[in-house]
Amino acid sequence: VWSPLGLNLRMAISLSNQIRVPSSQPNNKLNACDIPADLLKIGVFEWVSTRPKDLTVKFYYRTKKLVWELLCGAMKKKIVIRWSQISAINVFLDENKTSRLEIE
Repeated sequence: VWSPLGLNLRMAISLSNQIRVPSSQPNNKLNACDIPADLLKIGVFEWVSTRPKDLTVKFYYRTKKLVWELLCGAMKKKIVIRWSQISAINVFLDENKTSRLEIE
């Protein structure tokens, strides 16, 4: 399935609805999409959100980047991933439990 991210993805309808962008909008008019997260795990590194908005993943359509934002007190740290660096995205959604986004 083609997505507004410009990647070939298989995703559940609920996540697709969160990142949907009207196809009539030109690419330079697309806004970012923010999705709150509870946990970021990269290898042995783990960041657990303790407050709302401590951890957010953002999809930037115009610049074709995925950005993880981690709030550390008053400081904000970012992990920036260009879409060209992504080889796969898996989304596991459960309406009654925590969902999972895996990026390779």
